This record gives sequence, structure tokens and C-alpha cells, in this order.
Amino acid sequence: MTMKAYLFILAFLVANGILAQSSFIPQAVGSGVNTTYNEINPVLSPDGKTLYFTRVNHPENTYGFEDSQDIWVSRLKPDGTWSPAVRPLFLNIGRYNNALSLSADGNTILLEGVYNRRGNIWKKRGLSISTKNGEEWTTPVRLRVKKLSKRNRGMKSSASMSADGNYIVHSFSRSYNSDKTNLFLSRKKRNGRWARPIPIRELNTRYNEEAPFLSADANTLYFASDWKHRGQFDIFVSKRSAKDKYVWDDAVPLSDTINSKQWDSYFKTTANGSWAYFSSTRNTSGGADIYKVKLFEENPFVIVSGTILNERTRAVLTGKPVVILVNGQPFTEAVVNADSGTYRLKLPLRHNYTIAAQAEHFTGIVDTVDVRTVREFTKTKKDLKLSPYPYIRVQGKLVVQGSGKIIPASADPQVVVNGVVTDSAHVNAADGTYDLLLKHGNKYALQVKARRYEPVVKQVDATDASEYREMALDLEASAEKMVHVVGTVIDKKTGKPVAAVAQVQIAVEGMPNAAATVTPETGSYELSLPPRRRYTVSAKATGYYPVYEDLDFSNETGNSEVPRDLVIVPIEVGQSIRMNNIFFEPAKSVLKKESFAELDRVATFLRDNPDIKIEIGGHTDNVGKAATNLKLSEARAKAVASYIIQKGIGKDRVVAKGYGLTKPVASNATKDGKAQNRRVEFTILDK
Repeated sequence: MTMKAYLFILAFLVANGILAQSSFIPQAVGSGVNTTYNEINPVLSPDGKTLYFTRVNHPENTYGFEDSQDIWVSRLKPDGTWSPAVRPLFLNIGRYNNALSLSADGNTILLEGVYNRRGNIWKKRGLSISTKNGEEWTTPVRLRVKKLSKRNRGMKSSASMSADGNYIVHSFSRSYNSDKTNLFLSRKKRNGRWARPIPIRELNTRYNEEAPFLSADANTLYFASDWKHRGQFDIFVSKRSAKDKYVWDDAVPLSDTINSKQWDSYFKTTANGSWAYFSSTRNTSGGADIYKVKLFEENPFVIVSGTILNERTRAVLTGKPVVILVNGQPFTEAVVNADSGTYRLKLPLRHNYTIAAQAEHFTGIVDTVDVRTVREFTKTKKDLKLSPYPYIRVQGKLVVQGSGKIIPASADPQVVVNGVVTDSAHVNAADGTYDLLLKHGNKYALQVKARRYEPVVKQVDATDASEYREMALDLEASAEKMVHVVGTVIDKKTGKPVAAVAQVQIAVEGMPNAAATVTPETGSYELSLPPRRRYTVSAKATGYYPVYEDLDFSNETGNSEVPRDLVIVPIEVGQSIRMNNIFFEPAKSVLKKESFAELDRVATFLRDNPDIKIEIGGHTDNVGKAATNLKLSEARAKAVASYIIQKGIGKDRVVAKGYGLTKPVASNATKDGKAQNRRVEFTILDK
């Protein structure tokens, strides 16, 4: 990353508030290092686990609490905090002890000062090096830099050696006892000797430049200067010129995130440049502490992990092969544990992702992971949900009951669900098998319809189903003798078959699982009923009122076919519905109890439709005097209305009227015609 790019990113992050509560904001390294005394000049080992720094005027320093500087050392603990610092005696020899920099392998340390041969007495200004022997450092040996002793004559100095050991950047003053420092560069010659320090004129000003640090590749130089505000040091950075390695680009101050309104100095980065440690008097009462700050994320990823759940039951989905999709594509690097129903993803930051789980017979519910504004390695928990296919797959054979033989294709076997032939079932008549999907949440009555065979109803309960599953169920038909009622469902208003009405069903009172089928395309139906009984049969459809038919099979022995069309009447103003099962005492208006079931159905209809008003119409044939017939028809209509009102229907919703013989629906010349004309019907007046 170039320095210009780095500074741009820092400025962007600050402007957008992204750095709040993040590692990109400088943070004090903790009480293991920082105290009420001044802590300056942090030097981090290459592995990042050891921090050397200088503590000023501490009572335990070699020269005590007056005018002293000693090197202290802290270790990084497993929890990420720094241990309480200790003072190694073998590195603290003089009054002003400073660890300036470490080699790339961490085994050579650059120290401030020149010592005697025994390494126990400070002699003069300059530089020394010490090498590591196990856990201890060897006696410091003077590092001879040409003319350094003659030029370094000020009150303070500092230096930084490049990690490869080929360059040293100094800060010192040429003037005797001056506290004004500038930057100088020394390089190691081919013969191993160090050339004299040369001023870095592009960076030096008439103010102070101090605490230089060379990056690991020796191409970036950090230092502190007070040229913007006299006495207030900020941290600056410069890059080597692309044309001349001994020339440096103009210095640029680091962002206000790092530079405060107080003193900031001794800025040093880790080996890869992702973190920096520096000293500052921010947030203190004037003393200096050591801070760390992240410069860029070296592990720019988000770890997404969680549990894979059945969306319907919220249970963990285990034991199933699952594929994780990222942005709609299989993510081959996803780690999925089928036994525990968990997953883990590693995704680059600065993007917006869609993620979903994919498994057989499930639909993945897409979720998002938005890390477009996230700049630090992070972890997030996100459970992925799979919605099960909302079906039960039922498969089996179509067989003759008791024989195990398949129903022959010539019988045209069809699968019937809840009384309706379903086109969603796949029937293979050649091998006598079927395949059917049933939605969750319902109960189903299944049967096979075939010519000359009587179906046996099988129940399937899918009300509590929560996952796609498959079940085997053979559908059977028997040769039992039955009465076959066949006909067409007729719309009374149009007089045509009700082919366009969805979900027409045939109902038999007292037989909820009657073996009936409807062919929606033609409106035809077929109903098989045991003989020697009476039945009340009707067709039901949304928006229609059924005309109930009484079927008397008391004398039937079975294997017979009875034609009977069923009528349904649109629930519309002006439509009249015949009540077939209304019976009176002869020539009287007294209702027989056999009428009550039909009348109760009308009362229930009115309760379910509270806005509907009806007229009860009484009709007779032409036998007898017209006046007598009119009076009888009116009395019978009133008897019916009175019964319905007694069932809780408001009087204003039911009116009665007798029509006598004035509105025949058939010819009175025949016995059957007269029977049709003797009737009670209700007409919808308002809805």
C-alpha cells in the first residue's frame, strides 16, 4: 500500500465515522506499560511479542528518578494485553539508555551511547549494538559511523537502523549542547564500514526533526517534527524518491486520527506495517504514554458462521448434505458440518454478499452480509434457514384389493383426492403405479377411480408435516357391488354443466368419505353407494346453493347405474332454489318431521350469510279450485317461514307468499309434472 493510499483511506474512514471504537483509533497499550511516568520510544520485536521502551525518571531506573532514562521490557500475553514491564539490567548502563531499533531477526539491537570494553560504563555519545545470546544480550560494542562523534554535539539524539542493516537514519544537532535536531542518513559501504551521516535536506527545516524510523523495506521514513506548531510535535512520513534512493519525497503529516493536539513522536511500525506504536501526551496530564494504532487490516476478512435451521420448525438441520451459496454461486471454501448442522465462511471485506444454504428438497432463504464499510477482521454469527418443500410425496401401486394384482390399464385408473380427479398425480397405467404431491397442512382422502371397480378410501394426514418426505401407499379398488349414480352438475341459471367452477364436490349426508369423483372439464360426476339405503346427495361449490336430492336405494341390490343430475343455484338476487325434501300432511300446512333437515340447511345458510333476504314461495298443481290452492300454498309457505324464523333468523329477512297453481314448472297433464309443480322454493330478494 502506498502512503498516499494509506492517508486517503484514513481520511475516508474518519470522515465517515467508520473508525469509531475500532483499532484504527489510537489506543493506549495498557497499564502493564503505561504509568504516571513518561513512556517513550517503543521498539517492537519482529514477532510482535516483545515491547522495548524507555521509561523516564522512574525510581527504579539506574540513576533513579532524576534525569534518567532506562529501557524496560513487556511481553504480550495470550489475552492480547501486555505484561507488567521489567527493567533488564544488562541493557541499562548509562544515564540515558535507549533501545533504538531491532534487526529483522530480532537478534541485534541498536543502542544509544558508547560504552567501555566491559560494557558497564557509559563513555560518550554514539551508537552501539548488542546481540542476543539466548534470553540475554551480549556486551554492547561500539558501532563506528564515520564522523558521527564530531557531528553529534547536541543535547539529544536518536537513530533507527533499517531491518536489513544497510542504513541508519539519525536525528541530532551539529551545534554544541543545542536541543534542535535534524535528520541525517548513513549507509553501510561495501567494505562493511559506515559512511558519514549526510543531511536529509528535503526533510530538514529550521525547526526540530526527531525520532526517525525506517520501515522494514527501508523505503518509508517516519519522524516527528514541530515545524507546523513550534513545540508541538506531529508525526510525518516520507517515501524514497522513485528516481534516486538517496532523495526523499516531501514529508506529509499523518492524519488527525494519529496526530493529536498534544505531543506525538517515536512512531514505529510492525514488520509488515499493519500496526504502529508511538508515544503521545494525549489524554494525559502532560506525561507521555505509549499507544498502538492499526494502519491497515492484514487479515481483511469476515468469518461468518452459524447454524443451518429448518425455517418451519426452527430445528437444526443435521444429517443432510448442504451447499452454501455466496452471491448465488456454490462457495467451495465453505466448511459445513452435517453432523452438527453448522457452517463457516471466510469472505473478503469491503463487499456486500448474499448467502444461502442449499439442500435437496429445501429452498434456501437468502440472507445478506454487508461488510462494505468494515475495515477490520471481524466475526459474525448468522443462522441460515432452509424452507422445506411443502409437500409429501405419495407413491405406490394401483391394485385390486385382496389380490395384489394391478388394476388393468383398460379400466382407465385415475387418482382421486378429496373426491376430485387430480391432474397433478402422475399415473402410469401400464405398470399400475402413481406418484402424487400433497401439500402440508391438510388431511386427504385418496382413492383410485377405475371402471367396474369400487374404490377404497385411504387417509393421509399432512396437517403436522414439517419437511418434505416420501411415503408408500398402495391404492386399492374392490369388486364390491355398488349402486353407481352418474350425472352432471348443472348451473340452474345457465342450464349448462358447471365445467368452469373450481372445486366442485359431491356430498352425501352422513358419509364424509363417499366414493365420488368429479371431472372438472365436463362437470360430470360419478358416485358409488352401497345399496339398500336412502341418501341425501348434493353438489357443492363456492358461490352456489345446492339443490338436495333424495335417493332411495332401499330396493337396489347393487351393480346398477342410476342417472341423476345435480343442480346448484348461483347465490344471486332473483334466483330460486327448490326445496325437494319438504313434506306436509295431506291437504294441510302441517310440516312433517322429515322436512326439518332441509329447513335446517336453509336456516344455516341464512345464518352464514346475514345480508341475504329470501321469499318462501308455495306452489300447487291444478287439482282442485284455484282459490283453495292459493290459500293452501300461502299457508304452507308461512309454515316454512315460521320454522326458519324459530331457528333464529330475523323476521325481516324471511317473507312468505303463496302462488297456488299460477307458476307451474312442468305440465299438469302428467303425474310427474304435477309432482314437480307441487313444491316449496325460496327466492333470494337481497344480499
